[in-house]
Amino acid sequence: MVLAVATGQKRETIVVVAHPDDEVLWLGPVLPNAAKVLAAFSVASENPALTEGREVVRRNYPYRNFEFLGLQNAKVYGYSDFLNRMPVEHGVTLMRSCPPERAERYRSNYPALLAGIDPYLGPRTDIYTHNPWGEYGHEEHIQVNHAVVALAQRHRCSVWAWNGLSSQELISRDVWLRAHFYPEDDLEGVPSAELVVDLDRYREIRMLYQRHNAWTWHDDYLPPNPSRFVQLVRDGDVLVSARHLRWSRRAFIAKEIVFRKTQYYAREGERRVRKSARSERSRG
Repeated sequence: MVLAVATGQKRETIVVVAHPDDEVLWLGPVLPNAAKVLAAFSVASENPALTEGREVVRRNYPYRNFEFLGLQNAKVYGYSDFLNRMPVEHGVTLMRSCPPERAERYRSNYPALLAGIDPYLGPRTDIYTHNPWGEYGHEEHIQVNHAVVALAQRHRCSVWAWNGLSSQELISRDVWLRAHFYPEDDLEGVPSAELVVDLDRYREIRMLYQRHNAWTWHDDYLPPNPSRFVQLVRDGDVLVSARHLRWSRRAFIAKEIVFRKTQYYAREGERRVRKSARSERSRG
């Protein structure tokens, strides 16, 4: 049983995610035992078909505990610098290129998340949610994590998160938030659990999303099985938090970032040249 593995005793479990389909992508093993599964940003900006598809999925979901908070997403994915960004109370810092209305919605969604999630929580609640680096770096995943951790301290809850991609795996994808602020040695002594994924149920839910054009991840993705989870908060006490970097470390990172960005843009330039060459050959 999930709760026995993760906590050693029966407690109420709540799943809180940013978007519909995140719950099965990252937290599938917990779904059968969850009292509630909450998806925050069910309303897709400028995509009413996706919003409606998600609602159809919710009505036909195999577990009857799935609820939407009905918030509108801010459309800020990719508007933070994955090579160099800072955690802040409402999520992460965004780049100046982010449209002001999106940046403002991102900020205003944070208190809306706190208000929406708060009524579902109480003492002896285990919350499963996104990790503080947003799995693969998603800004709204990080925001949901920050809201959940803040509420867990208020209500003396515990928080668990998926721990599927290591710092090195994320670095290979040019995602540095975990490496910069949540180093591996900080996580070594934190309680963790490996939970088995019911892949048949996972495929059933994935197909439900795909059938209604509401699946937003790779069509053939399968989660690691078993999936590893790490405890971030225990009964209100924070176990994992962003490490404050010394100025000397920040200066070192700044030099690294210049080097990384040079490499990144060189790779992108080469990729575009190759793509253009292939396009020219296909037209010829």
